[in-house]
Amino acid sequence: MHHFIRLKRITTMNNESRQLDKVLQSAPVPAGLFDLVCRRVALAKLARARVRSVVFAVAGVLSVVGLVTAFSSVSAGFVQSGFSQYLSLLFSDAGALSSFWLDFLQSLAESLPILPLGILLGSFWVLLESIKYLFEDVPVLRRGWRF
Repeated sequence: MHHFIRLKRITTMNNESRQLDKVLQSAPVPAGLFDLVCRRVALAKLARARVRSVVFAVAGVLSVVGLVTAFSSVSAGFVQSGFSQYLSLLFSDAGALSSFWLDFLQSLAESLPILPLGILLGSFWVLLESIKYLFEDVPVLRRGWRF
């Protein structure tokens, strides 16, 4: 029963689309309509590209500012937490660390400044994404409104 209703809908839709196709073929199309539609689409793409380029340029500049700030915060966090001292212990006395390697890795992980590193990586990601989207809009901006 269910398949019959589905088949009836499909045949009804096919009949309606054939009738619509006949009506559209007989309707006169104004001269230059295709060019007007293409020009309007090109103008809409250009406007979208302009807005996107401004938004992503601002996001790129703000992410560079965030990168500088986060980098200084990360370097200060490494010094304050003693991460560099733990890391130098790895290279200076590797034999002593072989018996306490699990405690050493836990101390190393605890002294890692997680929040500043997350902010640094996040702002770097925003910068890369902004550059990617800016380069996607360059061909549209160069071409302009022409189609």
